[in-house]
Amino acid sequence: MMHTAAELLANSLKERGVRHAFGVSGGAISFFWSALGAAGVDVTHFRQESGAAFAACEASIATGEPVVVFVTSGPGLTNVLTGIYAARHEAARVVLVSAHTDAAMQGRHSIQETGPRTFPQEGIFTSGAWFDYATMVSRPEQVLDALAELDALATRPTGFVAHISLSLSVQRLQAPAGDSVSPVTPGPHDAEVALPGQAHEVYSLLRDKSWAIWVGGGARASARPVRRLVDLAGVPTMATPRGKGVVAETDPHYLGVTGFAGHSSVLEFLQHSRPEYMLVLGTGMGDFASGYHVGYAPQTAFIHVDLDNSVLRAAYPTIATVPVVAELGAFCEELARLIEDDQAVSRVAGAIASPFEQKQARSAGRLVDPRYLIEVIQTVLVDRGVPVMAETGNGLAWAVNGLRISDPTQWRAPSGLVGAMGHFAAGVVGAALATSRTWAAIVGDGSMLMNNEISTAVHRAAPAIWVVLNDARYNMCEQGAEVLGLTNVDCSMPETDFAAAAIALGARGLLVDRAEDLSLALRSAVDVGGPVVVDVRIDPLPPAPTAGRNAGLLRASAPEGVH
Repeated sequence: MMHTAAELLANSLKERGVRHAFGVSGGAISFFWSALGAAGVDVTHFRQESGAAFAACEASIATGEPVVVFVTSGPGLTNVLTGIYAARHEAARVVLVSAHTDAAMQGRHSIQETGPRTFPQEGIFTSGAWFDYATMVSRPEQVLDALAELDALATRPTGFVAHISLSLSVQRLQAPAGDSVSPVTPGPHDAEVALPGQAHEVYSLLRDKSWAIWVGGGARASARPVRRLVDLAGVPTMATPRGKGVVAETDPHYLGVTGFAGHSSVLEFLQHSRPEYMLVLGTGMGDFASGYHVGYAPQTAFIHVDLDNSVLRAAYPTIATVPVVAELGAFCEELARLIEDDQAVSRVAGAIASPFEQKQARSAGRLVDPRYLIEVIQTVLVDRGVPVMAETGNGLAWAVNGLRISDPTQWRAPSGLVGAMGHFAAGVVGAALATSRTWAAIVGDGSMLMNNEISTAVHRAAPAIWVVLNDARYNMCEQGAEVLGLTNVDCSMPETDFAAAAIALGARGLLVDRAEDLSLALRSAVDVGGPVVVDVRIDPLPPAPTAGRNAGLLRASAPEGVH
């Protein structure tokens, strides 16, 4: 059967495991858009391109599968870039397919002209900071070259973001006949082959020394071997905000969360029982993970295990570091085996107290205390198996500090390197659609006003729940400005009835302004099975647990020579 270039690309992406495609249509991408559906890909039409990219990111992370984002030329491509920027710094597998203007039409003021005259070539249509691979396809046979590049990217365990741009005429041209579209079977990763020697070297360092473990979001897929290592070693373990749940937060070895909205119990423990070595698994220890606080540093050295060697020694350049480039799961399995065979590894002395305080229900008049909201989310959502994702803002801070996660697949926090508002307000739809299960997003009112995909969720009956912390202000900014001593800043916004807005869009909307109504509202949201917005009017006065973040801002903004 003869295929057009659009059909060749769509069919080949389907063969490479793509089940879902999210995007916004337009004339210039119309033939590829149609080809996706004909290939058997589940196509969802979103309301904004960046929302589609956020959703694709979360769908890919939730399933481990590649997801396509399709956009048209001009604003379709510019709108999608924030979501793509976020996906680029996640363990997602996203293929952006856009449209560009045919060479013969460029410079002639075409509608939504996209090409060298209107767009920068470098970075958008070439590999670099935005994309692991990017290309402009101007001839049908170049689709095969792009597929070969995707096959190479598919062997990477850390995810990828690729960009393939097709002109409208190329989409309609006949594809090369007789060429195979089957994906190349990936071989073993080099880091796995070199692993045993690395684990032995690390074991020789730790065998008669005190040490602790620091896990990040990069270890989410390796939770089982990490937990086995923690159990056999019996050493204190702490997690970054994105690493919550890699080790169950009820584990007796667990110290708590580090960095943004982390637990003071971690630094207090390390101050009195500082280990000689800190085994770092799956985190770059950046600002979000650590605030660069020296209190997390060991006496002797970090032993930093990661597949990305660019993060080694980056966050703490003055602290001695033993770099280990390896796949985390295999490394932890081998190190655990060595410990099990020997049982002579030293441990850090000191009792480990639970980082989670016992909290009680609170309310202020007809407003809900955000700490109580997190308690109810724990009981009604997390403890019942509903996965949650927390949006950048005070809602993230409350969730990081208060939720107790025992399964890393139940928790998503944004990349601190990006931290885009609207990521999970839109991304929750992608996760819900791709997994066919209920997901909940903890979001602020600012994020919901910036970007949400409630209408898309209604159209597809996606089992998504938005829990909105509604205080009619950008409260992280307001509280942060107060700490920083800033004046003449207005963080307020008109009060929004998100429950009414949800109903207007066709979803279920629930308004909660009393603590006693919160549990019933969240339970009803879970039982509905379709898109639900729970508008929670929260008390804006309790300070979010962001003291570490604010202290970091003060350090970073201090004039040279002032500390």
